[in-house]
Amino acid sequence: MLNFTRRDFIKKLCGSVAALFVSNRAIFSFEETDKKFEVLVAGDSLIFGQGLKEENKFYNLVKNWLQTELKREVNVNLKAHSGARISLHDDDINGLKRGGKNDTTYSNREVPISFPSIESQISLAQKEYENPKALDLMMLTGGITDLGVEYVLNGKGGEAKLKSDI
Repeated sequence: MLNFTRRDFIKKLCGSVAALFVSNRAIFSFEETDKKFEVLVAGDSLIFGQGLKEENKFYNLVKNWLQTELKREVNVNLKAHSGARISLHDDDINGLKRGGKNDTTYSNREVPISFPSIESQISLAQKEYENPKALDLMMLTGGITDLGVEYVLNGKGGEAKLKSDI
């Protein structure tokens, strides 16, 4: 089994994504234009870059790279935060209601909290874009917080349940 640090993983991911962009340059318009290149970042701590300085976060590295390549301004719409789940469980939703909050309430993005869920992040972003074609790139990660390390290690549901949930 390979052992990677989070930093090694991110470096390899950045390299893979950069290679994908370079090999598929036809996807993007590299013509000069005044229109901003719109990027939506949704998901959990991986895409948010929990614990990293702002300039070292993956979406900022991609933004800077795109600005250089496209020679135009890149606008990042950040919805991602640490701890985001794909969707909230009923007990989470009920707890939010009791606290006078809803699934669109943001806290400190570095603190791993399940809400806003990734579904809500995308829903919020949809309302901000009048024209869906205005979005040029969406960066998205998610899923590990829905499972949780304690769930994987617990084993109460058995291997078949774990595989099904994954």
